Amino acid sequence: MSSNGPVSHVFRFGSAEFDEARAELRVQGLAVEVQQRPLQLLALLLAQPGEVVKREDIYRQLWGDRVTVENVLANAVLKLRTALGPENGQRIATVARQGYRFDGPLERVATGRRLVSRLELSAGMTVPGRDHFVLAEQLGASHQNETWRARQPRTGETRIYKFAVDGERLAALKREATVYRLLREGLGERPDLARVLDWNFETPPYFLECEDGGQSLLAWADGGGLASLADGARLALGLQMLDAVAAAHALGVLHKDLKPGNVLIAPSAAGSGGGEGCQIRLTDFGSAGLLEPQRLQALHITAMGMTVSAESPGSELSGTAYYIAPELHTGTAFSTRSDLYSLGVIVYQLVCGDLHRLMAPGWERELADPLLAADLAQATDLDPARRFASVAEFAGHIRRLPERRSEQAVQQAAQAEAEQVRQALARARVRRPWVLATLVLLTMGLGASLWLADGQRHARAEADRQLQLVRALNGVLSDDLIAAANPVLAGRSNVTVAEAVAAAASGVEQRFAAAPPSLRGSLHLAMQRAFSNLARYPEALAQGRLAQAAFADAGEAASDPAAESRLTMAVDLVQLGRLDDARRTLAEFDPAGAADGLTVVSRARLLWARSWTASGVMKLKESLPLLAEAQHLLAAQTPPLPPDAALLRERVEFDLGQTRMMLGDYAPAEAILRALLAQQEAHYGAAHAQPLYTRVALATCLGQAGDTGLAETMLGEAAEGLARALGPGDRKTLVARDQLAGVLYRRGDYPRAAAQWTEVLAGYRRLLGEASPRSINAESNIGQAYLLSGDAARAEPYLRSSLAHARASQAEEAPAVQQIRFVLADALLERGQPGEVPALVQGLTPEALNVAQPQQDWPARLALLRGRLALAQGQRDTARLALADAAAGIDPASHSVRYSRAVVERWQARLDR
Repeated sequence: MSSNGPVSHVFRFGSAEFDEARAELRVQGLAVEVQQRPLQLLALLLAQPGEVVKREDIYRQLWGDRVTVENVLANAVLKLRTALGPENGQRIATVARQGYRFDGPLERVATGRRLVSRLELSAGMTVPGRDHFVLAEQLGASHQNETWRARQPRTGETRIYKFAVDGERLAALKREATVYRLLREGLGERPDLARVLDWNFETPPYFLECEDGGQSLLAWADGGGLASLADGARLALGLQMLDAVAAAHALGVLHKDLKPGNVLIAPSAAGSGGGEGCQIRLTDFGSAGLLEPQRLQALHITAMGMTVSAESPGSELSGTAYYIAPELHTGTAFSTRSDLYSLGVIVYQLVCGDLHRLMAPGWERELADPLLAADLAQATDLDPARRFASVAEFAGHIRRLPERRSEQAVQQAAQAEAEQVRQALARARVRRPWVLATLVLLTMGLGASLWLADGQRHARAEADRQLQLVRALNGVLSDDLIAAANPVLAGRSNVTVAEAVAAAASGVEQRFAAAPPSLRGSLHLAMQRAFSNLARYPEALAQGRLAQAAFADAGEAASDPAAESRLTMAVDLVQLGRLDDARRTLAEFDPAGAADGLTVVSRARLLWARSWTASGVMKLKESLPLLAEAQHLLAAQTPPLPPDAALLRERVEFDLGQTRMMLGDYAPAEAILRALLAQQEAHYGAAHAQPLYTRVALATCLGQAGDTGLAETMLGEAAEGLARALGPGDRKTLVARDQLAGVLYRRGDYPRAAAQWTEVLAGYRRLLGEASPRSINAESNIGQAYLLSGDAARAEPYLRSSLAHARASQAEEAPAVQQIRFVLADALLERGQPGEVPALVQGLTPEALNVAQPQQDWPARLALLRGRLALAQGQRDTARLALADAAAGIDPASHSVRYSRAVVERWQARLDR
């Protein structure tokens, strides 16, 4: 090989040493891992010490004409200074509007000449440093490296050698060796990962010694191998590749250069590797990145070639252009979904039988299977957030294609069975607009029931059962619902949605008395869901009990539908304020608290129900991890989710956002709710009740975070939309108006807030009863609004009534009870009636009060209340100390008419008089 290039040097300055031939940086004698671009920048500056190297020259020499992301040079400088350390990093000086310069003393020692030509390797030569192997054929080459197959003449064994001529390619070889060690330690020996056997990183030519994993997938396909396979075998090859990448991702390893040339293929050892006896092997992790670099330290693996922050925005693009995910061109950090995009393209090419085929517009028409086309479209979506959550999820979808095709056939048959009834309902809708809403509620229940059958949806018997259920519910809809829509048969013209559902539910027992009990159970479950969604909780509980009895008669008390019914009952009991009954229901359902034997969806539903029994008494910190675990379980499921699981996921994410908001974590709460809203509007449409209700939660979050103007507008629009969709007396409509009153309250419009809450309270009491948590909260809010408007006498009866109802169902230490006690004590002091105040204040804690109403200065507010009490009791010294505590801790930004620095100062002034 040629060695007549320019002389290479070792540079020393401060405690740093840079070897340009090896592209290696040491600080205080220890090697420092850093990306190649910062090292190339250092070499450029060291070559011209004391001189300004202009920005345009740096760009030209380091990046050439290659498109780069914004601030790429600034990022490289920052990484270089960080690697050098504070003292050495000061030598890299910024020259404003010009470029950069190396300052200070510099020692330069010549070490020899750098290799500048290609490696002078040829077939028949022995491998440098490996005398038993002879180079047989060159497999690939570039200006930086060459890849060769070598053979052991005596045994015929072949190995692959990857040679590097300079420091940049050496870093890639080191990275590949490090990543392979991590994969081997974490996953063991796998047939789908090409093995690295040894390496030479000490003297040129540097190389990596690997097992011979076969031909590249591209060369094999070009030789006719792919064309000889049937469609199923091609897809099996793709699944092998997906499994290999999914395993690497599980260890936090990103490949970052997936393409057919980096996938090997060979006959499997026992002819059973899938793809008609072919074994796929993933290779070339030279561009790989680690999501969890700490794994290396835990496994005692030296991080050769790995940069400290390989996945930070602005990292260098790697990979082949056609397979690079689109978001990487805009500077977005590489993620598992970037690898997923590359895999989606390769799987498409495999299925087409042409690894040179582009995914040009209209590519879907080339695939006969619409389900597979939909999977590939999702895997290669331009928006990474819309792709599968993981490669494993993508592989799961591909594996389930046969089952999904069967499910699709069953659903199409069910839809055909239901079409005539839908047409009749559409005609009835002209007479009764609410029929559409009722149809949605009941068919949502039916749709979920079709998916809840012990996971045997592909079996013929299960398909028959589903069709039987379709026909049964069709009869309920066509006979009972349409009859309710007919004013002649109904006897009046103002039938409500809830009454129509009740009419349909009343006929189930009689109409299906002779039907199998499992069918009756599914029908009652559909009615239970409908009543629960309408906030008709007593009727929902009645239908739930009938469903439970029917499932028990069928011997299916432990089935998923029975589990859903029982857990829905627990949540509805919470809504009615019957917390003890809700807890008993959960305890009977899962006595050991271990969720043994439950499916993933049922476990998630159990966690969700438990979160309600916690948040029902406002123990929000207890409910948060329950909701987070439920979200994790549902997110890990392979889409499309069954209707009941999809709706559960929406509810869990909604409650997670709500809980975050109530804990004062407004930014994460807003992010959760915005993401959910976008999904729902795309799925249902913006005028649907589901996204409208999520908009209520989002607006409430914005209002509590300070944007009350936008919150008021959003809540007003959402309340009107919900009234149109569900009716003015529906629970969700009332909640929207409830939150609108809260925004008015925070804006200081206390009279309008009190008036709004008064109407909301009447609605809650009609719907839920006076002892429900929502009724209690609305009533106490009315009292607070009147108190802050200056009418303590009018506030007192509302506060006393809400406290009595709260104490009936909650403990004295419950946050809701404590908050009402605080406000009632304030009102009594305002009226000059301190007699009951000591008992009301006793035991109040800032932590509980902050859960009920997030405020960071609750200790100061409590101190203000106790100072006023002491003053009313004539204890002036005690009052002085308490008011001093209040002055020190009150929120300086607060403009509250009762809890602000100005208010504290007025009480201190009164004390001094």
